[in-house]
Amino acid sequence: MYLGIDLGTTFSVGAYVDDQGRPHAVVNSEGGNTTPSVVYFESPDSVVVGQTAKDNSILYPKNVISLVKNSMGRSETFVTDYGEYSPEAVSALILGKIVGDANKALGLSEDPVKDVVVTIPAYFTDPQRKATEQAIAIAGLNCLGLINEPTAAAYYYASQTRLDNADILVYDLGGGTFDATVIHVDGTNITVSSTGGLPRVGGSFFDEDIADYVVNEIKSQYGLDLKSPEYIEEYQELLGKAEKAKIQLSGMTKTVIPIKAGTVKASVEITREMFNTLIEKLYKNTERVVKKALKDAGIEAKDLSKVIMAGGSSRIPFIEENLKSFLGKEPSREVNPDEVVALGAALYAKSLIECGKGKTSEITDVCSHGIGITAYDQKNDTEYNDILIRRNTAIPAEAHRLYKLGEDGQKEITITVNEGDFAEITDVNEICTVPVPLPSKLPCGTQIDIRIAIDRDQLMHIYLRLPGQGNVESEVTFDRKANMSEAQISRWKKSMAKALDGLTGHGVLQRLTDTIRSAADKAGEVFKGSSDGKEKKDGLKASSAEKEKKDTAAKYPKIIENAVGDLLGFTGVKDALRDYYNLSENAKKRMLSGAKDEVIRNFVILGAHGMGLTTAGH
Repeated sequence: MYLGIDLGTTFSVGAYVDDQGRPHAVVNSEGGNTTPSVVYFESPDSVVVGQTAKDNSILYPKNVISLVKNSMGRSETFVTDYGEYSPEAVSALILGKIVGDANKALGLSEDPVKDVVVTIPAYFTDPQRKATEQAIAIAGLNCLGLINEPTAAAYYYASQTRLDNADILVYDLGGGTFDATVIHVDGTNITVSSTGGLPRVGGSFFDEDIADYVVNEIKSQYGLDLKSPEYIEEYQELLGKAEKAKIQLSGMTKTVIPIKAGTVKASVEITREMFNTLIEKLYKNTERVVKKALKDAGIEAKDLSKVIMAGGSSRIPFIEENLKSFLGKEPSREVNPDEVVALGAALYAKSLIECGKGKTSEITDVCSHGIGITAYDQKNDTEYNDILIRRNTAIPAEAHRLYKLGEDGQKEITITVNEGDFAEITDVNEICTVPVPLPSKLPCGTQIDIRIAIDRDQLMHIYLRLPGQGNVESEVTFDRKANMSEAQISRWKKSMAKALDGLTGHGVLQRLTDTIRSAADKAGEVFKGSSDGKEKKDGLKASSAEKEKKDTAAKYPKIIENAVGDLLGFTGVKDALRDYYNLSENAKKRMLSGAKDEVIRNFVILGAHGMGLTTAGH
């Protein structure tokens, strides 16, 4: 079994292809199709991923990691109470959650998912792409391939709608990244014409804009700074309220954000007009990228057959209205912007597997950045970036260049590969610098043939040949400047193994939640909570609830024991229950107060009572 995974900045989605060749989004353990890309470290070996982790960001901000995608391909670490974690390791946990939920939803416990295609922004650099590949390896998965997010969206659209000789624009605005890609579609054949993108643009930054506005209003009116350390929980809560306000403003003209901090109780009104003003600059930046993508593709807006919207932030009315005005074309809403990328990735995974059976690929993508080598200009005595593969070149691609040794008896050469579209060294990003030993006693002027290749995942390979010296070409091994070594990947795989295994039960709190929900189902209506929060047990009326509670405790402890006992065989569940009941009373209170599912809440309370366990506050 294989999955397509949209590893998003704020939300991630998994998708599979059924026996009839139709793609579907995976329903996660919380019952939704999108999973927050948020990781909460409860302990070194117990990890929560998804909505529960996001909910705990207010209580445990130091141990909750979000927006990790923005750090991929960079030499950064996240510091928690339980250690430091690389972006690749954190991303591996998110992948583990998506795959774990798929295994459960599709009943794949005996033959779990191993093969995946993971999507990435089109603008991602070589180190960022490599970091994604390394995250897949740490998660213990096999990477069938990587695919650019807008290409995946277009691939899904082409599979659902017949388009012949058509140019489409994919406008992909997610939680933290933006891509604009022009794609030529002819039946199910996809050819990317041009692509461009921006980092650090999208819904999470819109949330911050709203939160910053509220912070300034509260500071102006009450002299209280919500960003000061003493109000860290209130500010984390504000970010959640800002996200809700953003969503509400898609269907309302105004909303209110309540604030309670210290002695201050206030409400700040946010209007749609105000929100539009806050995000206008970021939108204009995306417009410029679209304009350049059209120019690079050699077409005008009037030549477009379709404009596909992808990413949750593309739903914002201001975005849609202004893009329509800019392009003179109504954006298409035929596909779900939250799921379209993952669905396309699942179809691409299917095509890659079929390619192994003799079928040909239907997708031709392009290189999103130029690739060059640092060379020396003897005439001007300066170094420059000698571009071998230019941006928007169809991939796979390769190019080579002949260079000459600068002195007699040179023992080695240093190959520095850069990513960028400029000749000036200061305007490009260094991917790697690798020393290559040479045969002895080579004379000055000896030719060195360097070949750069870009594969279908847009990952780079370096080859070197010495014409006249055996003429044998060899691949140059190298470590990317911003990526982990193979030894580091192995260490991370080992250190994260237990946490990844635990994701089948999703950590102490989440594992407990899953256990309770299943156990409550097994116990029938006995512990089911009513919609108004009153307890109903075995069909009896709530008026005699106190007496019935005692009767229930005496009559049904075995039902509870058996229901929970049936689940103890699952990986990590027994430890999850033991860990939960060993938590402090305050920790239990916090968890129960945050439980939104009344069934779960009642089962915790009554289940603990019936089994002789103690639960905080009851």
